[in-house]
Amino acid sequence: MTDPVDTDSWMYNVHIYPKNAVNNPGEKTVEDAGKLKVGDEITWTITGYIPNVDTLDGYRIVDPLDSRLTYSSTTVSLSNGTPLTLNTDYTVNTVPPSGADGTRVTVDFTADGRAKLVANKTASVKVVIATVINEVGDIPNQAIIYPNAASFDIQPGEPGGPTPTPEPVVKYGNVTISKVSAADNNTKLAGATFQVYASENDARDGVNPIEIGGVSTWTTNASGLVTISGLHQSGWVNNAPVSPGDPGYQYYWIVETKAPTGYELLAEPVRVTVGDADSVVDFTVENSPANGGFELPFTGSVLSAGLFYGAGTVLLAGTVLLAVRARRRSTQEA
Repeated sequence: MTDPVDTDSWMYNVHIYPKNAVNNPGEKTVEDAGKLKVGDEITWTITGYIPNVDTLDGYRIVDPLDSRLTYSSTTVSLSNGTPLTLNTDYTVNTVPPSGADGTRVTVDFTADGRAKLVANKTASVKVVIATVINEVGDIPNQAIIYPNAASFDIQPGEPGGPTPTPEPVVKYGNVTISKVSAADNNTKLAGATFQVYASENDARDGVNPIEIGGVSTWTTNASGLVTISGLHQSGWVNNAPVSPGDPGYQYYWIVETKAPTGYELLAEPVRVTVGDADSVVDFTVENSPANGGFELPFTGSVLSAGLFYGAGTVLLAGTVLLAVRARRRSTQEA
């Protein structure tokens, strides 16, 4: 037949299969609901359909992971519950990350395993790969299914070759806080510290703050800015967009835990959303100086003690004077 790449030449190694031998090759999904931050583990599920043949000379599933995913583990099973044994029915091989490439996971079925596939051809192969998110951004992940031995040596997209699955995506981004003074010409304020929470109740109670990379408190810099990086995007869950009010839509609550010197803490948690990593969510928090700009002396200081005892002396003197006047008035009347 004519070579599909070089149309001026012939292709002599032609692979022919029964029409119904290779069905829809498979699907791929991701489960990231409730995985709110970089460092959380998410799972990718590859569903591989089994060719409708009497003998199977090869069956392979390959998942070249994105470099922003750290590989954790792989489990393999059949959808109808038929048991499969690692290194007896199938093998799992992982190639570590190299350069811009992430870990490459390959599941190969042995002769015993392929016999089980043929005996359960109405079932499907289920490969679940667990990974840890290690960086923000939109992170896609696509697998490749090789339905027979001949397809192993053919590039995806070529006749008789393997077929890529759909490509689900997970999305993580940032929140940037800008801290300014409401009373001092929008002066940028350094030294304000914040925590972030996944629910309003937790924010108000001060429990279960989100921790990213071992950090749960973030402090504004000299420009009054701090970025909380690595939060799951609010409007994207399990490879699908969601709207406010839909299951899975995620708000976050920012709580100020320490105000800059001379300024009051925010009275209420601030609700925010997280968009994609390329359009960071910004919001400005305005603080008024403590006590409207008038600093009361600290309790226990020399100044406060002097004011206290001075005021006490004045009150005592006034009380004595009133008592003397009352006594004189009583004497005169008598």
